[in-house]
Amino acid sequence: MMTDATKQLSKERVQKQLTKHYFALKLFLDDLTAIEEVLTKSGNDFSIEVGDYKYPSVNEVNNELAGQTCTNVTISSKVGYWRLMLYLTKSWAMLTSQTDDIHSTGVYHKLDTILSSRKRSPAIMYSPIVFLGAIALPWIALIVVLLKPDTEFPYGLQITSIVLYGVFMAWLVWLAFVRLRRNSIVVMEPRHSPHFLKRNKDQLIVAALIALISILGTAVLTANYPKLQAFLTSLLKLK
Repeated sequence: MMTDATKQLSKERVQKQLTKHYFALKLFLDDLTAIEEVLTKSGNDFSIEVGDYKYPSVNEVNNELAGQTCTNVTISSKVGYWRLMLYLTKSWAMLTSQTDDIHSTGVYHKLDTILSSRKRSPAIMYSPIVFLGAIALPWIALIVVLLKPDTEFPYGLQITSIVLYGVFMAWLVWLAFVRLRRNSIVVMEPRHSPHFLKRNKDQLIVAALIALISILGTAVLTANYPKLQAFLTSLLKLK
């Protein structure tokens, strides 16, 4: 017959996987080096994949891709008997550990500290709730206007609203671009590199195009606002 002491000794803790997702990360060479240092001190079999190629160290990546911006990076290391993985892609980023034992959990939280410090600022602007709310807000504003089609607003308020709406749409398009195409990027340069324009050339071009399209789109919508309002009102009446 099994005693209580025997039952206690035969009990085994179930290992659980640790996983965390990140939004809008921007890492630099310094950050990759810090991540490599944490993993090599605590584990073995370190590797880093960039695109279709696998490298044994961050230094090897830097020798080949110095100055470039990478959007598809996977870092892997074995900590104890378990593997820890970091995925950095265009549309998502994830840190995962196969187990939550004391040693792996310590390494996991050290990496989480590094990654959390590299979120784009302000971090809340790129959160899922803000992203979905920003998409819904223009539709809410349109419904409010259609519910009161005969309301006349002061000319100054109309101009201010148009300008603010153009800025908002530019920000919304930029937010969508970052979340879907630049969710996590790795710049193979030191964080305090002086080459700001070179490092951010793509983002600056995209931001300028978004602003131009938003201004032109707002101007077209403003010029045709009475017709658009009448058309949308007629659609609502038909329903």
